Amino acid sequence: TEIYTLSLHDALPIWIRSTRWIIALVVWFLVVAAITGLTFAVFRSDLTGTDPTQPWIGRTIFGLVVFFVLFLGLLVSPTLSATAINGDRAAGTLATLQVTSLSAAEIVFGKLLASWIAALAFLAVSVPFILIAMSAGGTSAASVLSTLALLAVILAAVCAIGLGFSALTARTPASAVLTYIAVATLTVLSLIAFGLTVPAISSDDQVRLYDVSQTATWDQSGDPPCVWQVQTIRQVHTERTWWLLAINPFVVVADAMPEPAIG
Repeated sequence: TEIYTLSLHDALPIWIRSTRWIIALVVWFLVVAAITGLTFAVFRSDLTGTDPTQPWIGRTIFGLVVFFVLFLGLLVSPTLSATAINGDRAAGTLATLQVTSLSAAEIVFGKLLASWIAALAFLAVSVPFILIAMSAGGTSAASVLSTLALLAVILAAVCAIGLGFSALTARTPASAVLTYIAVATLTVLSLIAFGLTVPAISSDDQVRLYDVSQTATWDQSGDPPCVWQVQTIRQVHTERTWWLLAINPFVVVADAMPEPAIG
């Protein structure tokens, strides 16, 4: 147990093991608080001319706050794991773990768990503001719980990506850059690629439609005569490139949020 605890401790970056991580959490708290306050101010201002009790306003506020928390999480998480292995190798502390009875898988799991716990600390600081956004209305408790769970899973995935690059590269700057490139690919480049592929997946298809006949006579005393017609329609086959959106964290979070009850 003591050796495994040492693995978790050594997996954290030096700045987290010092008092500077408290400053980082305070800065995170203030930034999320400011964004939450500004979001409420925009939608509650008299200049908008909208009713703040409308459900869509509350859901918009909740979505904006959650997306901003996710955005900050994607910026911070790579720094927690991208130098976990090669950084310890450069500092000479990785050899200390390798001579223990811990296997390589256990060391990697310990480092991943430690970086994920650090990322969850930032997410925990954001929970009060997510609950405040929920208080605006239009968002159920199930939406909040599922969103928080999904955010935690996404942070774990980003930490795993950073840890993988940390093991593959010898230099810490290289692993950090590769991790941020991977995050940018998932969040930004996937959307750009999805938009750029639209012309390639568009085609003129023959579609069979049940439509009003253009040749039959109609005296307007009853329903208009309808017949089956074959028309050429320009269609975009997004079913071929849907996976470009399925890997985007923002799309995943937005798509996983339960829809509000109607009525």
